[in-house]
Amino acid sequence: MIYFEVFIIALIALFALNCLYKRTNAYRNQFVDIDKFKKVSGIEDHSLDIVVLGSNAPKFAFDFSEIKECVGMNWAIGPETFEYDFIVLKKFACKLKHDAIVVWPVCPGNFFLDKYKSKFAFVKYYGFLHRGEFPDYNKWHYITEYMFPLVFHPKRVKRLLKDTKSDNRLDFDFNPMDIKEIEKDASWWIHCCWNPEFNINIENMAPLSDANKKAVKYNISVLKETIKFCEQNNLHIIFVYLPLTKQLGGYFSFDYVERQMTQYVKKAIGDNNITLVDYMRDERFQDTAYYINSFFMNRIGARKFTKIFIEENVNKVRKND
Repeated sequence: MIYFEVFIIALIALFALNCLYKRTNAYRNQFVDIDKFKKVSGIEDHSLDIVVLGSNAPKFAFDFSEIKECVGMNWAIGPETFEYDFIVLKKFACKLKHDAIVVWPVCPGNFFLDKYKSKFAFVKYYGFLHRGEFPDYNKWHYITEYMFPLVFHPKRVKRLLKDTKSDNRLDFDFNPMDIKEIEKDASWWIHCCWNPEFNINIENMAPLSDANKKAVKYNISVLKETIKFCEQNNLHIIFVYLPLTKQLGGYFSFDYVERQMTQYVKKAIGDNNITLVDYMRDERFQDTAYYINSFFMNRIGARKFTKIFIEENVNKVRKND
C-alpha cells in the first residue's frame, strides 16, 4: 500500500513540475508567434483589411501598430511552409473583409521547403489548430510534446533551475550587431543554413536535385490552390520579396531571383491578375540600422517598411482589380 501512495505522490509531483515547466521560456518560446491567434479568435468576423502570411522574415518585416488607414494583422509564423500558410489562412479567413488583401511574402529559399524535417516544428500548431485542421496532427506527439513535455522528457527539469532567455526579438528597435558581425551573419545564412538545408549552392546554382524539384512542384500547386481560394472568397493576393541588407542581398544574383523565385511565382499566378512586388534591393530599406541581424527587420525598419508598402500597393491592387 505504501508503494502505491509513494507512486501517486511522485506522479502528482511530476505533473506539478510539468505545469511549472510549461511556464518557462524554454517551453513558451515555441509559441511566441501563435499567441496572437488568441486575439484573432476574439475579433469580429469580416473586420480585417489586410493580413500577412509567411515565415520568420515577414514576422519581423511587418508592423501595423502605427497604421491608421486600414486594419491589419501579421499572421506570419516562424518557421512556416507555404502549406501551413494556407492552413492558417483557411482557418481565419472569416476574419477578413470582402475585398481584403492577403500579403504573401516569398523569401529566397521558400520553394525548396515543402515539408518540415523535424516533428518539433509542429508543436506550435497544437496551440491554436485543432485535430483535423492540419495534416500532421499526431495524438502521441500532442501528448508528449505539447501537453506533458516534462513527463516524457524529464531531463528538461533543469530549465526550472536555469531557464533560457525570453524570445523578445520582436521588441528590438536597434541592431545589436556591428558591420563585421552582420557580414558574418549573412555568410552564415548562406553557407551554414540555406545551402546545407536545401542542398543547393546559392552563389553558383547547380541543377536542382530531384528532392528540390519535387518541393518546387508541390509549392507551386499550394500557391495555385491558395489563389483559387482567395478568388472564391473575394480576397486579393500580393506576392512580395522582402527587403534585405546589402550584406545578405548581395549573395542573390538577379539570375537566382528570376530562376528560383520569380519563375515559380509566375507559374502559380498563371493568367490571374495578381501583383508581385520586389523590395529585395530597395535602397530605402538596406540600412543595417533597420535590422536585428543581416536578415530580420527591427521595429523601426518594420514600421517604415509597412507604411511604405501599404502606400505603394494597397490602393493600387484594389484599383487594378
